[in-house]
Amino acid sequence: MSKQTLAMIVQCALSIVIGYFTFVWLYEPESSNPKVAIFGTLITGIVGAWLLMKLYVLVRYGWSAMKSMSWDAD
Repeated sequence: MSKQTLAMIVQCALSIVIGYFTFVWLYEPESSNPKVAIFGTLITGIVGAWLLMKLYVLVRYGWSAMKSMSWDAD
């Protein structure tokens, strides 16, 4: 398994963990609208993983490398 594959697995796992804790925090069984917890979990999981990736690059490679990152997979 390459380092890149391992990093992708770790990032996915962190996204799931962040989303899980958000779901537990937002979920109310007596609520008539469960979409709040579902969309909150989705948004927080994606944004949380993105912010963790940015933080990792900032700490490891510096400010200029973090600023040059984009959503492209090239």
